[in-house]
Parts: sequence; C-alpha cells; structure tokens
Amino acid sequence: MAIQDTRTLVWNERIQFLRRVKKWTQREAAEVCITNQKSFWRWETGRNYPIKRNQILIAKAFGVRVSDIFC
Repeated sequence: MAIQDTRTLVWNERIQFLRRVKKWTQREAAEVCITNQKSFWRWETGRNYPIKRNQILIAKAFGVRVSDIFC
C-alpha cells in the first residue's frame, strides 16, 4: 500500500486507511474496537459518526491519538 498524506482524508477514510495498514478485516478491526462488524462498517463508510467513547477505543486500537483521526 502506498503511503499517503492522511491530512487530506476525512475521518472515516482515516479509519479505513489505518485498518488496511494493519491488514485487518472489518471484522478483526471491530473486535479490537469492541464493537460489531456492522457498526464498524458504518463508521468506515461515514454513515454513522462514533460517539466519544468509541472514538477513544478506535484510536487506542490503531495506536494513535483521537485527534489524529477525528480532527
């Protein structure tokens, strides 16, 4: 995967980018984020915006700050 400047991505694209960097399926990412695949899919596609508690879990799962994804 080519490295890209994530500043040009919107929040849901950053989640997808980070998941692909980790080489996780949506199901694997959902498990790490303590949610189900359908919720993770909704976040990744931008259909739903995660609440603060979930934002923290997502950032922790990917080893980044909340502000790195949701700025």
